[in-house]
Amino acid sequence: QQGGFAVGGALVQDKTFFFIDAEATVDNKDNLLTVPELGMNQKIPGQNLFVYGSGKIDQLWSDDWKSTLRFNRGAVSIDRQGGGVQGGILFPSAADSEDRTSMLIALQNTYTGNNFTYEGNVQYGLFDWNYTNPKVVGPQVTINDPTGQTLGVIGNDGSVFHSRENSWQIQQKLTTELGRNQIKVGADLILSEFSLLGGGNVSGDYTVQLTDGQLAQIRALNRGTALSVHDIPSDVQVLNDSVEVRPGSFGKRQDLAAF
Repeated sequence: QQGGFAVGGALVQDKTFFFIDAEATVDNKDNLLTVPELGMNQKIPGQNLFVYGSGKIDQLWSDDWKSTLRFNRGAVSIDRQGGGVQGGILFPSAADSEDRTSMLIALQNTYTGNNFTYEGNVQYGLFDWNYTNPKVVGPQVTINDPTGQTLGVIGNDGSVFHSRENSWQIQQKLTTELGRNQIKVGADLILSEFSLLGGGNVSGDYTVQLTDGQLAQIRALNRGTALSVHDIPSDVQVLNDSVEVRPGSFGKRQDLAAF
C-alpha cells in the first residue's frame, strides 16, 4: 500500500511560498513458522513501514534578501517477525525490527547586491539506526529435540547494534567583484557527535536439549506461536550458554573546519 501528497503555493503573495510533500509505503507480509515436532505450521504476519516527508518555505524579505528553510524526515521500520518465507523455526518472541530515523533541517540566507553576494547557511542532521530492536527483553533459547536437531528459537533476538549521529553545519560565503576580478571567500564548520552500542545478549543465549517427556510436556501446553522461555521445563539440559558481560559502547565527537 502506497500513498502520498504534495502541495505548494503562496502564503503571502510575492513574499512567502511553501511546499510540502509526504509519502508512505506499507508492506504487509506473511512468513511461515514450521515446527513439525509441535504440530505447528502457522503464518506469522509482519509489516514494513517507510514514511518520508519534506517541506520548504521561501521568504523574500526584499529584492536583495531571501531566506529558505528546508525540512526532511524519514522513518523506516523493517519487520523481521520470525518464521521464514518458505518456512522457518524462529518464533515471534525471537523476532526484531530494524528501525532507521533521519532528519535534516537547513536554513539558507542570501543577500545579492550589485557587486556583493553573501550566503549564510545553518544545517542540523540526525541519523538514528537501531539495527536489532528486539520484540522482547530477556534470554534467547535455542531448543533441540531429543535427537539433537534444532526445533526452534525463542526469546530475545540475541544481539545489540544501535548507532546514532547528530551533526551541525555552519557555512559563511562572500563573493565580490573588483573590476574584472571576482573574489570568493568562505568558511565551513561541521560539529558531529557519534554514539555506537554493540554486543551480545546481556540476558544470555542458551542452547537446550529436550527429552521425549519434556517435548510431550511442551506440546501439551498448546502455546502455538506464543511459546516463550517460561514454557521450557526448569530441569532441561543446557548444552551451551553465553552471556554478554561487557557490551561495547563508543562515543566520539568530530569537528571539521574548512576555509
